[in-house]
Amino acid sequence: MNVRLASAVLVLAVAACGDDLHRATDASSPPAVADAAAADASIDAIAIDARVDASVDADVTSPVVTGFDPPQARVGEPVRILGTRFAPFPNQNRVLVAGIEVQPLDGDAINLLIRLPLNIGGAPPVGSGDQKEIEIVVVTNDDRRSAPAKLLVGAPFADPPPKITRIDPEVGGDENAEITITGENFGASNTVHFDFKEVANVPGTATEIKVVVPELNIGGPGNFRLVTVTVVTGGRASDPLNYMVRGN
Repeated sequence: MNVRLASAVLVLAVAACGDDLHRATDASSPPAVADAAAADASIDAIAIDARVDASVDADVTSPVVTGFDPPQARVGEPVRILGTRFAPFPNQNRVLVAGIEVQPLDGDAINLLIRLPLNIGGAPPVGSGDQKEIEIVVVTNDDRRSAPAKLLVGAPFADPPPKITRIDPEVGGDENAEITITGENFGASNTVHFDFKEVANVPGTATEIKVVVPELNIGGPGNFRLVTVTVVTGGRASDPLNYMVRGN
């Protein structure tokens, strides 16, 4: 009798343990399902973030045009495009001027110098006071493209712009020393630009200008700096010519 009672108690104990095990398993199931759902949602969120980040990164690498110097120009005249994220060398960029492709004359990652083409469609005729708004787009050699920027252009001049053909000495003109610029279409009063430094009211003839190189902070004797020289006569600018200047 005692043996049968002990056996019955053992059977009941085993059954109770089985019920407890089932209840523990059932209770743990919903969190596992919830955890899986949360993981899926997290993965989706990461994927969305990645797509957004990729879009932002692509946007951030595109060139941006912020302005022009001068802010208005005539057809056929040089214009400096100001901005950011251009390719570092001028020949690694191309500029679309009202859809016409133009190769920069000079520049770097934050500015590009171009000459506005004469064949802009619908450009104001010579001698008129009319102006036309055109779109300018910078495209890098890896096909990064700026948003269109608008420039107001006027009619071309009737006379040709100044042109630099030679600078003497050819290499190593000193700061604060005189150099001779030879070319065409200069005037009695000219402005000479050494990069962004300007020397105004420089006398000259139609073919020659003598000008003193300004202080360019080159850093003393033995140091050299390549600068861009431009002559402006009667509001018209020449194409730039690179020139090596020696510090003193």
